[in-house]
Amino acid sequence: MTNSVESLSLLYVGQDVPMVDSKEKATGKAIYFTDLKLPKMLHGAILRSPFAHARILNIDLSKAASLLGVKAVIAAKDLPSVKYGPQMPDRNILAIDKVRFMGEEVGSSSGHQPGSGPRSPRADQGGVRATSRLFRSRRIGDE
Repeated sequence: MTNSVESLSLLYVGQDVPMVDSKEKATGKAIYFTDLKLPKMLHGAILRSPFAHARILNIDLSKAASLLGVKAVIAAKDLPSVKYGPQMPDRNILAIDKVRFMGEEVGSSSGHQPGSGPRSPRADQGGVRATSRLFRSRRIGDE
């Protein structure tokens, strides 16, 4: 009797495997997850720190919340203190008290239009001109 696991593992070895979606991908007709548009769908945006290492004194997302089309804004105080990480769970979902690297996530928003979030390139208008206006920060050591 032939071992069924061994025969299955060699089923595709040395054989041409047809790529059933290659024509659609090559011609640009393939539909990806990011191409989906659903009724009442919300788009998310992440506010990232422009500072490499700084204390967060205040995060004011009220101006972002008042923008046309924005349905929700979230800061770290709105989330449970759950840590995560690829090797060791040592990061918060959003930065609390200080940012540790440039680009660390400090806030999030969602709205009906792409770019209706606080840090989206097209949302730098209406009182949300720069990230530094959304939260005041001091460099560590400048106290």
